[in-house]
Amino acid sequence: MRLFLLLAVTAFTMSFAQAGPQALRIDIKGVVSDSSIIGRPDVDVFQGQLLIPLGEPVEVFTGPYTIQMNASKVSADTCALKTSFFGLGPKFHNLEYNIKLAVGDDIFVPPLPVKNDATVKYFIKVVDDTSKIISTEPPLGDTTAWGISESVHYKTHWLKGSLADYMWNVKMAYLERIYDGFRKTFSISSFYKIDYVNHPEPIQGIYIDSQLNYAIQPRKMWIDVVYGHKVDGVTPRAATELLLYKLWGYGPRWMVTGFSGYYFDNFLQMRKLAASFSPQALDSLLTDEAWVDSDTGQVVTGALARWLAESDLFLKFMELYQNSGALDFRLKFAEIYGRDIRGALAEFLNWARTYEPNPGELQYFATIYIDLGNYEMAREYLEEIEKNGGDEAAKSRVVLARCLFWLGDYEVASRSFGPGNIFGVEGCNILKSTINVAAGSKSSVSAYSMCAESGQSDALLSLASFWLDSGATHAADSTLSKIKGGAENTPEYFIETARLKIMEGERADSMLAMAAAIALNRAQVVPHDPANYLVAGQAFSLMGNFNRARENLETSFFLENRPYFLGHILLELGKLADLKGERDSACGYYNEVLTIGSGAYQKSLAKRYLEKKYDIKLQ
Repeated sequence: MRLFLLLAVTAFTMSFAQAGPQALRIDIKGVVSDSSIIGRPDVDVFQGQLLIPLGEPVEVFTGPYTIQMNASKVSADTCALKTSFFGLGPKFHNLEYNIKLAVGDDIFVPPLPVKNDATVKYFIKVVDDTSKIISTEPPLGDTTAWGISESVHYKTHWLKGSLADYMWNVKMAYLERIYDGFRKTFSISSFYKIDYVNHPEPIQGIYIDSQLNYAIQPRKMWIDVVYGHKVDGVTPRAATELLLYKLWGYGPRWMVTGFSGYYFDNFLQMRKLAASFSPQALDSLLTDEAWVDSDTGQVVTGALARWLAESDLFLKFMELYQNSGALDFRLKFAEIYGRDIRGALAEFLNWARTYEPNPGELQYFATIYIDLGNYEMAREYLEEIEKNGGDEAAKSRVVLARCLFWLGDYEVASRSFGPGNIFGVEGCNILKSTINVAAGSKSSVSAYSMCAESGQSDALLSLASFWLDSGATHAADSTLSKIKGGAENTPEYFIETARLKIMEGERADSMLAMAAAIALNRAQVVPHDPANYLVAGQAFSLMGNFNRARENLETSFFLENRPYFLGHILLELGKLADLKGERDSACGYYNEVLTIGSGAYQKSLAKRYLEKKYDIKLQ
């Protein structure tokens, strides 16, 4: 169902879709060897495919080196590749090769120095020379299409109308917080800002790691990331990796990946994984870079790196990184830490099995996940707090209930309150009332009456909305008249009062215009909040401005991921379609309300409007 709401962004990007110049499709593989290590297989450090337009240089970071390629045609069946290799500090080995090859040819680049006795071999193959790069994005310099913002450490680029356009304030706050942690604690930072380019989906012509959904370029202080509804590659990890390579040079991938997750919840997640590993198995996996970058590998190496950094002098961890590579880190570990790495891994795994979270740790990460919209992870930690009991459980119980509500688990959310009152006005709790209505355990009247009697404006508005849905205008009027204390100046109040006026044959244009204006002003300040666009959409719908109504309702749907609120938005889209005379479309929306985990009352309205179309006599 979300697909139709992506049409605007898709149409926007596809309007730029055009075949680019002829390009070479090239496979690159990088393999690290170490002459000082006997009996250990080589390590694959990079494998990827690039599209290289003729005459345009393309760069890709492979770990040991950044490779820049510039392709040209020598003859009908032969290509020339000017290939430059840029090494990392502190030695900065730079080399250049001019290579001629035909389609299907494999080229082996002579071993290049990496660190100590390690070298890297690159294998390059031209897969075809007839590809066209289909560009679905306008050029980055097109300011009519791209938005740009600067924060303390980032210069961010995003396509206007994409998810990043709305959500980036939330994402950037998290990225900056983690960056600042590394800066203050470990002096890992740069005077130069990182260019951070968000792509709604993977695109041709830009290499992005398909496992990580981002690609870094330390040489250019540049990150490309995929960020949309289907894929969210945004993570502080990318910037930390970039800075580690930039400042500390090349190091073992497990240390790069692991230390980049220093501020994540890896200690908590490692408790569930520790029993799955033996010291020998984990030792072997540390040289498997594909595993290291997997979801499990990121957690394990993240916990290991932090444990090493905190259980001994941090300078030892830094020394190990700067003096070892993909294969010799075991030898260097013994020299620096004075013990065998497998013994250290055994100690780490034993520690992880019995790890007890620090006070407030579970709550801290639950809050982080709620802020990022990952309610499943937040639920995991909040339920653990509840299981542990005590004061922390009492304090977080309402947060757990809200999280369960947002996930659409209404019955469990209602039970999570437990007996008695947690907080509220004179024994009433508006959240619990809403959850009970969503679960179908209480009617709107019985659920909201106690809160309404105590004068809570949210309860009065919910009750008035119910009366209006039922056609009980007198009861709605009586309920709305009780709203005081400034709540009568909110757009939500204006919407319900306007509905009442229209149902009684009066005009309400000025009131609806005020509601839309306030909601859209709020959206300017908090662009990621779908509620503001929902209210604006309702206002425009009742004003008969159907185009702007649809625009705002679809934006609200585009940003929302909580089933209860999705049900509300879908109902409004269905009502809008009915007002426009698009009955088939309206029924599609109402049926979708019944399909998703929307609330019981929303489902009852959807069934009502499927039986009889929604209608209100607009003036």
